[in-house]
Amino acid sequence: MKTTRRSLLRAALGSPLMFATGCRQCSRTPTPRKLVVVFHGTYVFSFDPSKPVTERLTVIAPSVMEHVYLAGNFTHETDLSAGTYQLNVDPGGGDPPDNKKFSIVQRTNTGNPAERNVIIKMPLPNKFRGLVRLPPQDTAGNRVDLFEDGTTKSQNNVKPDEVPMVYVARFPIRNITTPTLTGNSATHWTYQGTNLHIIAEPKTEPGPGHGTDALNAINALFNPPLISHSIPT
Repeated sequence: MKTTRRSLLRAALGSPLMFATGCRQCSRTPTPRKLVVVFHGTYVFSFDPSKPVTERLTVIAPSVMEHVYLAGNFTHETDLSAGTYQLNVDPGGGDPPDNKKFSIVQRTNTGNPAERNVIIKMPLPNKFRGLVRLPPQDTAGNRVDLFEDGTTKSQNNVKPDEVPMVYVARFPIRNITTPTLTGNSATHWTYQGTNLHIIAEPKTEPGPGHGTDALNAINALFNPPLISHSIPT
């Protein structure tokens, strides 16, 4: 059986080494009165200050062949079908995440994402960080930012020069004492003192063209589509 990035991460989440390297947010039990949301896989994080406070961060998991879409407590995640979901949690007071380190955009030229994608709306967290980063490269192996120059890139301020494979967001728990994830006329997760894990990645070892497929799915969320440099495998 092949070892996948997801299986390695699951093992690392219980390792003291992970905590020693600054990943306390990934532990199974977060700091009291805080909700930690761990995103595994391929996403675009769209920040829009004109939206209501509860929807200023929209997380889009594009439809990618071989991906599974899940959410829930650690190792007990359940399927998410395509559609729009809401994370009901208190807003944090943090600044928008750094678009040099994340797939963060202010989607000014993209229209609405297609309903075949998983879309999760939420407030802006207190803190947001990326882990397990991969640097984009050009064909000669030189470091570059992720997307080639063009109108869509400049209009949407899309400038990441690192691609985290795991993202961690931390929210306060104040007025909403029991955060939930709702959507498609159902409650998919209810806070029970543990972290929320959201997954948009292969369940098993993907084929050799998977990285390209995932980047193309991100690019296609924009109009006109973005063009990506390669990511080392």
